[in-house]
Amino acid sequence: MKDSSLFHMILQCNDMGSSSLGHSEPLSEGYPKAVLTLQPAWSQIFPEETVTLSCEVEGGSAGWRFKQYRAGREEVLLNWVLFLSLAGRSVFLTCLVSFLYPELPKAVLTSSPQWGELYTGETVTLSCGVEGGFTGFQYLWYKSSQGGTVQIRGTTGARYTLSPVTQSHSGQYQCEAQRGDPPRSSQRSDPVTLTVSEGRPKPALTREPAGEIFDGDTVTLSCVVEGGSGGWRYLWYKDRQGAPVYQTDSSSGTGAGYTISAAALSHSGEYWCGAERGRNTSYSQYSDPIWVNVTGE
Repeated sequence: MKDSSLFHMILQCNDMGSSSLGHSEPLSEGYPKAVLTLQPAWSQIFPEETVTLSCEVEGGSAGWRFKQYRAGREEVLLNWVLFLSLAGRSVFLTCLVSFLYPELPKAVLTSSPQWGELYTGETVTLSCGVEGGFTGFQYLWYKSSQGGTVQIRGTTGARYTLSPVTQSHSGQYQCEAQRGDPPRSSQRSDPVTLTVSEGRPKPALTREPAGEIFDGDTVTLSCVVEGGSGGWRYLWYKDRQGAPVYQTDSSSGTGAGYTISAAALSHSGEYWCGAERGRNTSYSQYSDPIWVNVTGE
């Protein structure tokens, strides 16, 4: 992307009748300074947007005659030239702005959290931005489903929060950024797909080894919420649902696994797992139970 944020202010003077500004000497001390302003004060501009350049003389512009022209070079948007005939000399104060037009910027859409699959009652926030440091936008939001693509009305901010989600929120979402009068839009973002499932997921609990367990054996229980969703923290229970397992030197639950490193009779019992996630915590169902029966040698 070409740099579109360089603003040049050049103060020059020539003898009367000279046609060359490019190699003239700077104005001597005591001449006023030309000041250039840009409205809106955007750091970058893309094709067909409208901006206003204003060139004024410090201390007041009264008595100055202004001449405006459009430069012939393609990358230069506008030159403003201030002209004054003073004491037999032509004095040129030049405000030069060069804009190297970039491509139309593209909106970038992200979701937080990035869980892949959502369940009813959870919360997700979509965030829209623009590549390349462009500013001053409002945002348009779109949703695509089997019924086609529709604009989401009533929201123009850079964030769009769905809480609590329902199955009707499933679909593909896109955004684009818009600014100016008349408005100009960015390229539309790549889509983000939200899949919302009804109810709460049920984790699957497995045991290794699956056969008989003896004193001193190592036993590993594994819990997973299937379906491709992430962000889960796993909880472990023994003997009854809702009763967390007792962590000891020989047994501990870490993430999706619960390990008994030296099985003893006291480890015998029924085990369950569950999962939770999110700032506003949502919970899975309990898994089906698994029985651990430790026998002596």
